[in-house]
Amino acid sequence: MAHERWKLMVWAGVAALLLLNGCGSRPDRIALQEGLLALDGSHYGQSIRLFQKAVRDNVSREDNALAYNGLGIAYVRIQQKDNAIRAFENAVRMDPSLVEPHYNLGVLQFESGKEAEAVICFEKAALIESRETRPLEFLAFIYQKRRQWDEARRVLAEAQSRAPRAPRVMTALALLELQTNNVETAVALLQQALEHDAEYPPAVFNLAVANQRLTNNPGQARIHFKDFLSLVAVGPQADKARLALQDLPASILPPNPEPKPEVVDKPGSVTVPPPSAADFIENARKLERVGRREAAVNNYLKAVREAERAGNGMLKDQALRDATVLCADDARSNYEMGLYYAEHKQNDQAMVYLKKAVSRATNWFDAQMALAQTAVEAEEFDTARISVKQADLSRPDQADALWNLAQLCDRNASLQDLAAQFFARFEKKYPADPRVAAARERWKALPAAMPRQIDNASGSAAATNRNASSWWRWF
Repeated sequence: MAHERWKLMVWAGVAALLLLNGCGSRPDRIALQEGLLALDGSHYGQSIRLFQKAVRDNVSREDNALAYNGLGIAYVRIQQKDNAIRAFENAVRMDPSLVEPHYNLGVLQFESGKEAEAVICFEKAALIESRETRPLEFLAFIYQKRRQWDEARRVLAEAQSRAPRAPRVMTALALLELQTNNVETAVALLQQALEHDAEYPPAVFNLAVANQRLTNNPGQARIHFKDFLSLVAVGPQADKARLALQDLPASILPPNPEPKPEVVDKPGSVTVPPPSAADFIENARKLERVGRREAAVNNYLKAVREAERAGNGMLKDQALRDATVLCADDARSNYEMGLYYAEHKQNDQAMVYLKKAVSRATNWFDAQMALAQTAVEAEEFDTARISVKQADLSRPDQADALWNLAQLCDRNASLQDLAAQFFARFEKKYPADPRVAAARERWKALPAAMPRQIDNASGSAAATNRNASSWWRWF
């Protein structure tokens, strides 16, 4: 594909679907299951024949949509784009709520030069699935190509609200800042991405390039290029990293410029000191000046934690005051402040910030869970109950989310009626999950929950989700 960063989407339910094979699976699904296996094994001709058979055999429009989506991907792999486009269009027609074919059709439209049509596809995909960021990231890429910076910033801000800690989204934001000459902000975002995933190759590579070309820091550039090559040894970026290392001056640092604390420095080595609280405050103020409020709050909180570690109460109070002023109505900043106070068992203060966060991002599962956990600690059980129910609506079709909700409620007697409902629903919805036996055992041991309540909870969540998004279907 012309742009390797954009991958076609299969279905997340593939794994569960395949588990049914040989375990009482429906005969009309066998061809679909085998087609998905063939596609996963790169047997594209075989997968095409099986998907075509699945469409003939299957009466379910939803399963036919999955077959057409798989058929489209197989056609792309053998360079039959026209057939692929028709397959994705059929998938959309069969099940308009399935996000993958909308996205995949957008990728092909973009590569065919039909940019306006691609934008429509990605906008639809972003509306269908309220937690997926990839359609928004592709939209940002198109807007950046057009030099529509405000539009690019808007859709990436939405992507970040959906996945506040995703290194890929942070890196996309950093690239936007680089294109608009906000180098300091870009570097801070790349560093933040690496805090969440120290081995995320695009962030490592782009940080190396920024240090090489924009901040005149050849020593750090050399370190990051070497780190990148240790992660990605082959490919165009790896070739560029090797060329850059040849052009960079020899580093004055030893091969391991940041030795682990337990390792004694060798004589003559140069140690790079970790940032101090004052350094974090200085960086936060730079970010604040260029309008990067969330990144500034993040750096102020780093200053707070570093000042606590160093026993500097004055700097801690100063950084905390500055962070508080910046939070205002920003969801993520309030979330980070709430987590800080929750870590310090200042639950009343934590709840103030977490309530602000969830009021401004109503479908944010992590924030709802944090508020529920803090409310339980503070014995605010009404708030905990409301937050748990809202969290359930935010991710009604993810096994891990439902399991975590069940466990949270199970730990507190006042919420165990909800725990029973969640465990029972987990058993019903995810029969192939290895935790299902534990779920069954636990909900039967808990105070009885009326079956009607369980069904209504499940049905309500499904209905709510169906209006806003498709079920979670990534491979």
